[in-house]
Amino acid sequence: MEEYNDNNDINKDAAAENAEETASERDFAEALRAEIEKRLAIVRADAERRLSDVKEEYEKHLDDERTQKEQALAFAAENTVKKLKNLEQLANERYEALQREYANFRKRNQDVAAESRESGFKDAIAAFLPVFDGFDLARKHVKGAALSGFEIIEKQAIAALTALGVEEVKALGEDFDMATMNAVMREENPDKAGKVLEVFLKGYARGGKVIRHAVVKIGV
Repeated sequence: MEEYNDNNDINKDAAAENAEETASERDFAEALRAEIEKRLAIVRADAERRLSDVKEEYEKHLDDERTQKEQALAFAAENTVKKLKNLEQLANERYEALQREYANFRKRNQDVAAESRESGFKDAIAAFLPVFDGFDLARKHVKGAALSGFEIIEKQAIAALTALGVEEVKALGEDFDMATMNAVMREENPDKAGKVLEVFLKGYARGGKVIRHAVVKIGV
C-alpha cells in the first residue's frame, strides 16, 4: 500500500515537472515568437521605408526627366519661334528691298522714257529749225506782197512751236550766256562789252533745255 502511494507521489511529481517544463517551453516559444514578430516588424518597416525611398527617388527621377523634357521642348519651341521671327524679318526686309528696287526700276524706266521722248522731240524740232532760218533769209531778200506771205507763214509756224512749249532764246542786246549762246565773233565795243551785238542764227529752247544754241557776235 505504501509502495503504491509512493508511486503515486512519484507520478504526481513527474507530472508536475512535465507541466512546468511544458509551461516553460510554451513561455519560451511565446517569447521567441514575439521576438521573431518584433524583428519581422522591424524588417518589414525597414523594407517599407526602403521601398518608399526607392519609390520617391524613382518619382523624383521621373519628375526630373519630365522637367528636362519639358524644358527641352520649351527651349526647342522658343528657338523655333525665334527662327520664324528671323525668317519673317528677312522676308519683310527682302520684300521692302524688292519694292524699292521695283520703284527705282520704274523710275529709271520712266526717266529713260521721258528722256527718250524729249530727245526725240528735240530732234524733230531741230529738223524743222532750218525752215525758220529760211524765213529770216526771205525777209532780207523778199519784198512786197511776197514778204507778207512769208510773214504770215512764219507767224503760224512760231505759234505752232509756242504751243509745243518751244521758245526762241532771247539774245540780241542781252548778256552773253554760254548755256544758251555760242559766240563765233567778237567786236571791240567797251560800251557793250559782254553784250550780244548781232544774232547770226536764232537759238531755241524747251522747258529750260536748249534745242539749239544761238550763234552770236558779242562786244568786248
